[in-house]
Amino acid sequence: MSDLQTLDVDRISPAARASHERRVHRNHRLKRELRDLVNAYTSARFLGSGRFVEDMAAKAGIHSHELCIVDVLLRGATVTIVCVPYGGWTRPEFMERVHALRIGAKAQGRRVVVVPQGIVDRQPRLGNASIIGVAGKRVTVDATARMTVLAHLVENGDCSLSDLASLLDHPDPYGAILNLISQDVLRIDLRRCISPSSLVGLPNGDAVELE
Repeated sequence: MSDLQTLDVDRISPAARASHERRVHRNHRLKRELRDLVNAYTSARFLGSGRFVEDMAAKAGIHSHELCIVDVLLRGATVTIVCVPYGGWTRPEFMERVHALRIGAKAQGRRVVVVPQGIVDRQPRLGNASIIGVAGKRVTVDATARMTVLAHLVENGDCSLSDLASLLDHPDPYGAILNLISQDVLRIDLRRCISPSSLVGLPNGDAVELE
């Protein structure tokens, strides 16, 4: 059931409508941030909205703008992430409903992880993931550049981002390396602000950190 059906926005006050629209916009942003964050890890892939758990939440009377629910592929298994915005996380009665949702989904054979928005917003990890996500969409890397970087890492081990970028004859050499990270060809430590001196290496199945 959509928010339009449950809230009847044509009858609510302008202030309530504006509040509703802010929450919807926030959830769209949260979903983009979760996509970039999850896709920045070599062991995970963003799948999209968690429709099954979203439907369960709607039947439980939880509006779609109150939670951000997405599915991710984690080491070959589908996991649903339920991200609770700041306001909801501090409301005990609401969190009881969220945990009941998690328990109900588990009973249906679903693996559900509940996290606060603050985990997603944590810096510099989110900023790093966003930069990598942009490079993944806007920068292209040909096979020769890819093999050049991989051969160098096989021979020398982890190298700085600037060293790898200097190997490439590319209009955006740093973007090219970040693109390879977005494609799970390379890895980088998301917990530290990405800089020219950041170490880049071959994938090692790094675990998604949602804590």
